[in-house]
Amino acid sequence: MIKEKKGLLIWLSTALIVFSSFTEANSTLTQNRQSSASSNRYISTNFIDLICERVYSRFNSHRQTFKLYSNLKAICDEVTSQVKKTGQTISYYPKDDGDYQKGLTPHYERDDENEIVIDHVTKLQWQDNESAETDLIEGYYSALNIFDNYDKIIKFLEVTGSDRSSLDAEHYCMSLNLGGYHDWRVPKLKELLSIVDFGRSTPSINPIFENTASASYWTSNSYGYNADYRWGVDFATGIQDVNRLVNHKIHIRCVREGE
Repeated sequence: MIKEKKGLLIWLSTALIVFSSFTEANSTLTQNRQSSASSNRYISTNFIDLICERVYSRFNSHRQTFKLYSNLKAICDEVTSQVKKTGQTISYYPKDDGDYQKGLTPHYERDDENEIVIDHVTKLQWQDNESAETDLIEGYYSALNIFDNYDKIIKFLEVTGSDRSSLDAEHYCMSLNLGGYHDWRVPKLKELLSIVDFGRSTPSINPIFENTASASYWTSNSYGYNADYRWGVDFATGIQDVNRLVNHKIHIRCVREGE
C-alpha cells in the first residue's frame, strides 16, 4: 500500500509540474473563471485533455486520500473548458454534449465592408466573401510549386487572366487580398472545426458567416495513412472527411491570425 501511494504521489507531482507551468503562463486562470468569452483565455488543449483524462482515471478511486484531487480536478475542468461550445443545445442521449454544455460561448463579429468574420475567442479572422461559397479549388498541383511567393503568384494570375481557381489551395490563399491583408493561409483541421455549429446543418455554421457551401472544405492537414489525401470538413453536416489532393476540387475558406 505504501509503495502504491508513493507511486501515485510521484505521478501526481509530475502532473502538477505540468499544470503549474501552464497556470504560470495563464496566471489569471483560476481568478477569472466567470469571465466572458471575449477574454484572451482560449488555449489549445491537445495534450491537456489527455493529461486530465489520465488524472481522472488514475486518482478517482483515491479522491478521499489525496486532498489535492479536488483542486486538480478544478484545474482540469477549467482548462478543458477553454474550447468553444459546439452549438449543440439539445440533448439526444445522456451525457452527450447537449447535456454538458461545456466550453466558452462563441463570439463572432462580421466586418461587412471587408467581408471578414472575426472570431473573438480564437482571435482568428476568416474569409467570408462570395468566393468562400462558390470557388472550387484543387488541393495540389505540382506545376505550381515554383510559385512560392506572392509576387510570382500575381504574375501567374496576370497571365491566366486573374483566374484564381487555376491555383491550388495553398497558393489560392497566398494570393488572396481581402481587407488589405495578404497573409491568408489554408486553415488547420482543428481551426476549421472550431467554426462548425453542430446545432445547425446545411450549412453547419453560425449564420454570421454569410457565404458557406453545404459541402467539403480544404484544411492543411494531410491524411496520415495516405499522403495523397488531405483532411477536410463537410459543412453540410459539420463532420470531418478526407479528400484526394490531385484532380479533385472542393471549397476553401482561408484564415489569418488576428491583430
